[in-house]
Amino acid sequence: MNLLTDLLDEPLLLLFVILFLGSLVGQIKIKGLSIGAAGVLLVAIVFGHFGYQVSPIVQNLGLSLFIVAVGLQAGPRFFRMMRTNGLIFGVISLIVVVVSVIITFIVSKIFHLSSALSVGLMTGALTSTPGLAAALQATKDPIASVGYGIAYPFGVLAVVLFVQLLPKILKVDLIKDFNEANNPIKTADSPRSDND
Repeated sequence: MNLLTDLLDEPLLLLFVILFLGSLVGQIKIKGLSIGAAGVLLVAIVFGHFGYQVSPIVQNLGLSLFIVAVGLQAGPRFFRMMRTNGLIFGVISLIVVVVSVIITFIVSKIFHLSSALSVGLMTGALTSTPGLAAALQATKDPIASVGYGIAYPFGVLAVVLFVQLLPKILKVDLIKDFNEANNPIKTADSPRSDND
């Protein structure tokens, strides 16, 4: 057992063990539902509970890689969506943030929570890792990470249930809807493209 704890004290090995175990946890499906990449964070929370840590340099690098990956993934569609539905998505985003801030403010006053813990809870519930980074920088209090860790699993669960379960409940075929939106039915009167 000492060999295992000695190995996990090596930061790089610890990082890869968490990534490996988190990926395995994320792939587990229960009735067709899985938590995906969020499994890595949940495993990291468990390791953090037992006192394991990675250096701040690795934390900053990880956050930077996460933000770059999200930017590269969203980039091709971002400007197109902004031109077509940008205003609608902007208003929805603003409503979500304003409602979250109001609820966080009310809950923090009722339960006499510190501002750092409250902001951490809000960023965790919204599953906003960049929000956590901003909260840590603004408050300079590591308790924001605790709030994030408490609320994050519930935020992920809500997203998983909403995205994966709601279409099943409403009997919506997302793949069919996606194909219909991106591949309209062509008739003899449809304009011809270079591929036709």
